[in-house]
Amino acid sequence: MAITTSASLASAEPVVEVAVYTISKSNGGELQKMAHEGLRSMPGYKGSARMTGATDPHLYADIVVWNDVAAAQNAADLVSQSEGMKPFMNAIESMKIFRHYRLTGNLQDLLPMLKGAPYVELAAYKVKDVSKQGPLQLDLHSKLNGKSGYMKSSPLVGASESDEYLDIVGWESTAHMEAAGEAMQSNPDNAEFFRGIAAMNLFSAFKPSAVTLP
Repeated sequence: MAITTSASLASAEPVVEVAVYTISKSNGGELQKMAHEGLRSMPGYKGSARMTGATDPHLYADIVVWNDVAAAQNAADLVSQSEGMKPFMNAIESMKIFRHYRLTGNLQDLLPMLKGAPYVELAAYKVKDVSKQGPLQLDLHSKLNGKSGYMKSSPLVGASESDEYLDIVGWESTAHMEAAGEAMQSNPDNAEFFRGIAAMNLFSAFKPSAVTLP
């Protein structure tokens, strides 16, 4: 969901916008749906996914793909000026995370993966050393292959903050997600990756409500 974006972003590559927030109102899902319908008409919109918390019905997540940074910036302005977006914006009680990322994998895999996955893991974290963590992130994603219940995943890096990372992983169930997480963390071969995390900003499971493909 576009709220604000950094003017320092200067890339022509697609931008993945991720927002995780809480709405306690009973019509939170309808407000989220309305907001996504508004985004679809904005220039540079490529697709989006709206999700709700797997265990918390008041937790919501939006993943929006924009053509480039300029489109994301323009959308931020349009959202802030839109009377139609105000009910949604005013209903947000807390913003857990709002950030723009660039994919280190294939953009064509992201939204179809979200469409097909019953559950989606979002792990957002700050790293200590970007020169080391990038290869470690890719290596960790490669090790997910073959894990029970694993479907697909996308590794992302902050578009303007290179020490901000995000993992998006599709799972058949939250039980599979939890079992894989425990196995990955207890494996000494992955110790360097986990030592490289400076702060965990978000780690939650979500259920996709709707995915709009380009």
